[in-house]
Amino acid sequence: MGRCVQILVVFFLCIAATGAQWDMLQAIAWGRMMADHSRTMPLASAVTKTFDGEMCHICRMVAKAKQQERSHSAVPEVKIGSKIVLFFQIIPEVIIGATRSVAWRSSEAPWMTVDRPAPLLPPPRLRFP
Repeated sequence: MGRCVQILVVFFLCIAATGAQWDMLQAIAWGRMMADHSRTMPLASAVTKTFDGEMCHICRMVAKAKQQERSHSAVPEVKIGSKIVLFFQIIPEVIIGATRSVAWRSSEAPWMTVDRPAPLLPPPRLRFP
C-alpha cells in the first residue's frame, strides 16, 4: 500500500513540476464547451465553435494562471564579464614493454589446446518430441 502511495505522490509532483495540470484543466474546459455546444448544434459545428477562440471562464482562468507561472518562473539573465575557458591537461602516453616474451602453456590455458575436437557442422538442431 505504501509503495502505491509513493508512486502516486511522485506522479502528481511530476505533473505539477511540468505545469501539466493547466493542460488537463484546459482539456476539461474544452470537453465541457463541446458538450454544451453539441446539445444545440451538430457535432462538427460544436467542435468548430469550441476551438474558434471563444473563451469560457475556465479557459480564461487557465490562460491567466499559465501567464503568471511564466512570469514567476522566468530565470534572470546573468551576464558574465569574462570568458570561461575549459581545458584538459594532456597526459603523456606511457608504453610499458615486456622484458621477455610470454609463451602460453597448455596447463595455463586448457581451452586453447590443439587436441580439441572440431566443431560440428552443421550445428545441432533442437528436436521436439
